[in-house]
Amino acid sequence: CDLGVARGLDVVKLIADPKERLSWDSAGVREMSVLESYGAGRDHIYVRLATPWPMQDRDVVQARRQLTTEDFVSLGIDLPSHWRGRETFLLIFRSVPHAAAPEKSSCYRAEAILGGYLVVQREDGVVSLFLSAQMDTGLPPSMMNSMRKLASSRSLQWVLALRKTLQ
Repeated sequence: CDLGVARGLDVVKLIADPKERLSWDSAGVREMSVLESYGAGRDHIYVRLATPWPMQDRDVVQARRQLTTEDFVSLGIDLPSHWRGRETFLLIFRSVPHAAAPEKSSCYRAEAILGGYLVVQREDGVVSLFLSAQMDTGLPPSMMNSMRKLASSRSLQWVLALRKTLQ
């Protein structure tokens, strides 16, 4: 989706920084913290996701990595020609165990199999955001259709809240 004219780094900060994220995404994220930082855009985070009643909230512990345009070049990753020379960020994550975040009885521990955000600054200054997440939320198949509809609605609310915060 397009977020309007903004700086890609500002978008990344709003998504990745726990204090910033909780200031605008309280409908989706109840709790978020950095458990351990390893420098160079790598850390482990804890996120507690809001879930509608009567289900338990889901929480997840993730290893997260942030890559920039310079990282792509240094790793020998060939960017599409229309992204070269533009501010590009990739935040990728997957579930990991971490001693600082044991499972809680008040939450169901979800698993982020693989996910990420791609933030691309276009030539006209507009930031495009792409999100993909493959999660095992532990929901029974009978509830999955209802949750897909809810997720679609929440995704739109999430984008609108992010756009408003960027203005």
